[in-house]
Amino acid sequence: MYWLMITLAAPRASFAGPAPGGIRGTERAPTRSALLGLIAAALGIEQVDSAGHRVLSDTLAFATRVEHEGALELDYHTTQVGKKTDLKKRVLYSRHDELDLPRSDLSTILSERSYRCDYRASTAICRLDDDKAALEHIQKALRKPKWTLYLGRKCSPLAWPLAPVLIEAPDWQEALVQFDAKRDAEQDKWRSQKVGKGLWWPLKRQTGRHDRSLHSLDFALARYAKAAGQREVLRRTEVLDRARKLYCDTRVIEFEEHAHG
Repeated sequence: MYWLMITLAAPRASFAGPAPGGIRGTERAPTRSALLGLIAAALGIEQVDSAGHRVLSDTLAFATRVEHEGALELDYHTTQVGKKTDLKKRVLYSRHDELDLPRSDLSTILSERSYRCDYRASTAICRLDDDKAALEHIQKALRKPKWTLYLGRKCSPLAWPLAPVLIEAPDWQEALVQFDAKRDAEQDKWRSQKVGKGLWWPLKRQTGRHDRSLHSLDFALARYAKAAGQREVLRRTEVLDRARKLYCDTRVIEFEEHAHG
């Protein structure tokens, strides 16, 4: 099995799930829709290209180990909008058009958005048909993405290159072992050369007695994970139509890994 491994690291990240009312929460692990959007942006697939997004959704599966969830941050938002009855009568091409109304016709909506600070995770991109050439194509795009990449929202740019590494391993745990070794060796090399002095570096994997990591895998990869305490959960992160922002539930396998040291 081929695993295209990447490092997801950012000062702040947000992976939205269900959003009742004005509350925009965040999941602990990167959602399937967020990862598909990340790859689509790297490949240059436009949001209105529903067929292109469908191809990615039908052929890719993901596995993630969240190494540092970070502190939860709440951001309070107020946004001006026009009344729905007024907006229906007009053609809107921009945010300016939406607000081009008398002040008395504008109202304010409130919302809360959640972020996770100093976030880090290791994610594997897999092809359901185990097509190595297709993964190499994605690897090339992630190294030189077509558009700017971010973790969940546009205010969450990456703090560390994705640095995709293609690994062949029989299961998820072995893929992580190989990836940790390669990534730690690379970071040690850069540190020894003092090239990155003053830059933000993702922390190495911790081995303290009380450390733990959340693992989240698409159900299609369940047979490649062998861990105690696995649970199956539903997440509304399957993309039905990216252009129309339609999503549905999908099954995810989750488990906690406790480090010993």
